[in-house]
Amino acid sequence: MAHKQLVPEKVPSWLLSKKPTFGPRPYMSQEGDLRQKLLKMAKDSGHPDPEKMADSAIRARDKSLALLAARPKLLVTKEMPKASETVTAAAAAKKGRAVLHAAFRCKAHTLEGKQCGFKATCGDFCKKHTPV
Repeated sequence: MAHKQLVPEKVPSWLLSKKPTFGPRPYMSQEGDLRQKLLKMAKDSGHPDPEKMADSAIRARDKSLALLAARPKLLVTKEMPKASETVTAAAAAKKGRAVLHAAFRCKAHTLEGKQCGFKATCGDFCKKHTPV
């Protein structure tokens, strides 16, 4: 059975007019050559809106570069840290044992809301809190 297509009897003239010329402004980037290159690639590939495609690609590139610049940097040292530079708590110093850095501790939290004090041996958790 063929489906009947609904067609309005009278279409308003404002629906038949062209798209409005206003809208979001094109993304202005400092790299004019890059935008022209992306615009040419979008036109060659037959994209229906090459300007928008080029602007979106530049915007995505700028966002990824900003995220990359905001990432924490790794500090590489050649010397071993001195004993005075290691992390120790006052109570642990009396007993002679160092406190685990937060990155090496189990990520589970107790019912009181404190972080588990055991070392993370199975991924991010200790053997007691390993998810099954």
